[in-house]
Amino acid sequence: LLGVPRQTPKPATLLGTAAVLAGVVAIVLGQKGATKELSGSKLGWMLLALIAGAVLPVQGAINGLLRQDLGAPFVVGTISFVVATLSMIAVLLVTLLLMGGARPPLGGLRTMPWWGWIGAVCGATYVTTVFVAIPAIGTAATVGLTVAGQQIVSLFVDRYGWFRLPQREISTLRFAGVVVLLLGVAAIKVF
Repeated sequence: LLGVPRQTPKPATLLGTAAVLAGVVAIVLGQKGATKELSGSKLGWMLLALIAGAVLPVQGAINGLLRQDLGAPFVVGTISFVVATLSMIAVLLVTLLLMGGARPPLGGLRTMPWWGWIGAVCGATYVTTVFVAIPAIGTAATVGLTVAGQQIVSLFVDRYGWFRLPQREISTLRFAGVVVLLLGVAAIKVF
């Protein structure tokens, strides 16, 4: 689908996928107050995060196909971010219209720390890496490895409250979930 070579899932890939899912469940349940969050308003945000994660392999596959057609990875990245920028402008305009033309709060830009601008570089790195890696190592391996990287760093961000985020305890269940997720990723890629 979408120009990515077909690969028949091997038993280890299916087992690895199950381990990744089990790891994700353990990560979610291992967060402090997770039971209350699952029954409360955060369930909608969790489903939205799941949907957002589901579109990433599609984006990577489409950009990988475009890279193959154009033969220029940085042009593909530029196209991706121009379209993303235009999409965000459209969302901003619709939001402003729905809010009765209220002015967006931009005053915080003056006081934002230097590292506040790094998010865009992280996004560009992620998008470019994904569409270059998918044709080379496959969609499942690329997405699995990016999820593994996200989970490893998220442990540090949560534990130490980096970037002014609240500190969150890393429970044994959550840590075990990350380990199971990493084992699942290894099973997907290695076997």
